[in-house]
Amino acid sequence: LLATLFVALPAPAPLALGQLGEVELRIVGQLGGAVSSVALKAPYAYVGIGPRLAVLDVVTNRGNPVFRGQSPWFSDLVYSVAVSSSSNHVFAAVGRAGLQVIDVASPSTPVAVASLQWQGRAVAVASSGSAAFVVVQQGDLADTARLAVVNVADPRQPVEIGSFSPSPATTLVDIDILGGY
Repeated sequence: LLATLFVALPAPAPLALGQLGEVELRIVGQLGGAVSSVALKAPYAYVGIGPRLAVLDVVTNRGNPVFRGQSPWFSDLVYSVAVSSSSNHVFAAVGRAGLQVIDVASPSTPVAVASLQWQGRAVAVASSGSAAFVVVQQGDLADTARLAVVNVADPRQPVEIGSFSPSPATTLVDIDILGGY
């Protein structure tokens, strides 16, 4: 796995011998990262790569996917992605940044249009109809997790409508949906 951050450093001001100065670091770009999840909705593949969602055209030239665009940089890694079957939105579980709802109507410029955050980390997501199901881990060791049920009928205003917490002996780490539920 490869991740590269580009950092811009301003030219330092001259300092007297022994004088300490401050340097401002500013992230100006990011390329690469671990691929964590892929969701398909022809003709595109939506790929969680490091702290971004990338859009690839996988139909035009099946042997050579074409990069179409990527989301802005999120404040945490994209752990999981799911595609809405009824709209031009992708749902991403983005760690401490929670559930991100991304409008992909323009594949070259995916835009986050809403988010929902919890105490803990969103690590997995699946969607069906007007619902998104998000695995939220509370502890660093995933020893306490719950399944949040989110109404995404209006993707710009996601609302948690229920949750399920398994027994302490059970660990939730992923979710998938078969059929209607």
